[in-house]
Amino acid sequence: MMEQRKKLVKETIESKKRASYLSFFEDGVIDAICEGEKDPDKTFSHYYKKGYDCGTRAYAKLLKKECQVE
Repeated sequence: MMEQRKKLVKETIESKKRASYLSFFEDGVIDAICEGEKDPDKTFSHYYKKGYDCGTRAYAKLLKKECQVE
């Protein structure tokens, strides 16, 4: 019983951490695509930076495709 409780607590903590990491990543992508600049309050996060880089690359690809269509 105690082992199950420990496992459940550990899984809950890990799940909350993942949600936080994902949130920072998503914020980075959105800032790159919609705002065009980093949020200085979030640049401490590795996941925010990765999301921003991903969003910048995605935005560049979208612009390139848009130019090819015209």
